[in-house]
Amino acid sequence: MSVAAGRAAPLPKEPQGAAGSELEYFREAASWDADRMAQTERAARIAWRVAAAGWICALTCAVALLLLMPLKHVEPFVIRVDNTTGVVDVVPAFGPGATVDELVT
Repeated sequence: MSVAAGRAAPLPKEPQGAAGSELEYFREAASWDADRMAQTERAARIAWRVAAAGWICALTCAVALLLLMPLKHVEPFVIRVDNTTGVVDVVPAFGPGATVDELVT
């Protein structure tokens, strides 16, 4: 008996039967397993989305590079330096219809 209250203290609850506690344990285990499976599936979906975004970015870059390739054009030119004066000038490019005299000079 409790002296302060003047009546008996309540008895602790009796544990449920072995079957009841095991059943609760299995419910919690199944819940935990379902949570882990959902987390794994969510991570897999995110990973596939990131991979798809990477492929889209790579393909976009490749298409942009292919579209920009015709803009790159190299024009060779000759720079001539006079040995006595050091004057630098660019030799003009002559077309296929130029005469031999023009090309030699």
